Amino acid sequence: MIKDMTENPIILQLIKFTIPLIQGTLFWLTYNASDSGYLVYQRNVYGAVS
Repeated sequence: MIKDMTENPIILQLIKFTIPLIQGTLFWLTYNASDSGYLVYQRNVYGAVS
């Protein structure tokens, strides 16, 4: 199925286009924060037992 971005209102098309980009970016940021140990470091700074 071919989606033509010129048929529907542009706002709806932009929202549908950016949702996967935002989800991918949030996943990437979460993965990098956990991989670098930043989240573990923050828990240890505040005295939580890890």
